Amino acid sequence: MDGRKIILIHQGALGDFLLAWAGMLAVVRQGGSPVYWAGKPGYFPFVAPLGVKPADAPLRAAVAACYGATALPDPLAEARLVWFGLDRNPLPPALAADPRVLFVPMLDGQAPPAAVVAAALARHGLVVKEDAMAEFRRLFGPWSPSPDATVLLFPGSGHPRKCWPRDRFIALAQALQQAGEAVAFILGPNELEQGWSVPGFLAHTPDALPELASLLRGCRAVVGNDSGPMHLAGLLGVPGVAIFGPTSEHQWGPPGLMHLTADTPCRPCTRTTRDLHCPQARCMDAVTVQMVCHALMAAQGTSLSSQASCCSPGSVSNSRTT
Repeated sequence: MDGRKIILIHQGALGDFLLAWAGMLAVVRQGGSPVYWAGKPGYFPFVAPLGVKPADAPLRAAVAACYGATALPDPLAEARLVWFGLDRNPLPPALAADPRVLFVPMLDGQAPPAAVVAAALARHGLVVKEDAMAEFRRLFGPWSPSPDATVLLFPGSGHPRKCWPRDRFIALAQALQQAGEAVAFILGPNELEQGWSVPGFLAHTPDALPELASLLRGCRAVVGNDSGPMHLAGLLGVPGVAIFGPTSEHQWGPPGLMHLTADTPCRPCTRTTRDLHCPQARCMDAVTVQMVCHALMAAQGTSLSSQASCCSPGSVSNSRTT
């Protein structure tokens, strides 16, 4: 970019961060400038192998001060800020117009966020190459299941209306277990706060993203809602099923996974869930255990035990991208 220090910033959800990761790789690859991370600290393990350094406390404080500033704070005066966000630049107008600040949007109509990021960076001479997924797997390890690997179930998401009903996840786990599959749940902070319990099943509660990535690399397959862990699974090459309801699988679907939807006329109804106010997510309620079992078989390219009553083909609308 001109030799100045570059500061990468992403403060959003995990799935959004992973959709923007290829863009961050493009920024680093342009070379000639030291790059620092001032986004969510928990995401740093996924940029550190790119040669990105952690921003120190004064640098982070300067970035935080940008939200209410009329000019770039002094520690940032000789830096370039590359700020990834959905569709709203969070900075005051004076900073948003500063040529040292590049806001990279992730939303433009119904286009997939990764494509929007690539287009935004291309306007500044930065090229997002098609090898980003291969590079992610090279850096963080590809999917490599053991013979006794488990099917991991992810019942959470960033919005309650994007969640498949809890009793369906339990019924799915029981059906898979009866079919001879080893099953485990992954419970995040939200599920733990809600008092989730899964009697009779193993439950993992990873404390950090590297632990989650390790569980994913060694599992047999995944099933979950529209959520960040599904995007991580797809990037690592794990087969599985992402269940979509209010949001569009064509816009937000994790590459590499089967995208399962029900045929309800009201969906998709939101891009960001900011305007999601339906009292009951009928689109999620309409997804049956049979549908998920059938999609999981298709995603793995294999069949589960013929004794599994849930695994007869159901009505399913899905897509798979790689």
